[in-house]
Amino acid sequence: MKKLIFLIPVLTFLNLSICHSQEEKMWKKFDKNIFFSDFSVELLGRNFKQGNFLGDSYQVNLGYRINFDFGVSGYPGLGFYASGNGAEVLENQFLGGFFNEARFREAGLFVFYDLPVGNRWVIRPELGFGNFRVIHGFSPSRFILNYSHFFGKANVQYRLAKISEDFILSATIGAEYGLYNGRSIVINDQDRNYIRRSAGYQISTGLLLRIF
Repeated sequence: MKKLIFLIPVLTFLNLSICHSQEEKMWKKFDKNIFFSDFSVELLGRNFKQGNFLGDSYQVNLGYRINFDFGVSGYPGLGFYASGNGAEVLENQFLGGFFNEARFREAGLFVFYDLPVGNRWVIRPELGFGNFRVIHGFSPSRFILNYSHFFGKANVQYRLAKISEDFILSATIGAEYGLYNGRSIVINDQDRNYIRRSAGYQISTGLLLRIF
């Protein structure tokens, strides 16, 4: 009986060691110098600071963001994205009440670096640039405002499942802060800064598929 009691912690330790070894082997493709590509689809919440045209003129609805990126683990990578939101036009003096709704469309690129934390967590900082468009109405009477968008973003990924040797599925959540500049918008000097410049943040969450 005493021998059995002594064996219990020994067997427990061996079992934990085997499980840890299997988990290490399961996620071994997160080692350095391995080429990968990621595809992700996310729900996107977008908002702007008040006190400028974008922040005072629109009530933004929930949208989407699609990302594709690639790189070599242990080094910075490159990605591309496209996103969209719908918005309600609020009362303002610049649009003259001609539009009730607007569509936000954005596309751009970003650089990132993955920081693994343990076997399942990844922290990913990003820096990016995009072309952000505010579209009112439909052809042939569309009215479009174009902004450059510079942003920084922090993502956290959690690896949910290893689908096969070449596919790993992760959940992702991210927060972003960016600056908008509409320098191509023609407006009088008095209202130029109000119309052209803005700042805002985004929150996104979704699923990411990594392919080796």
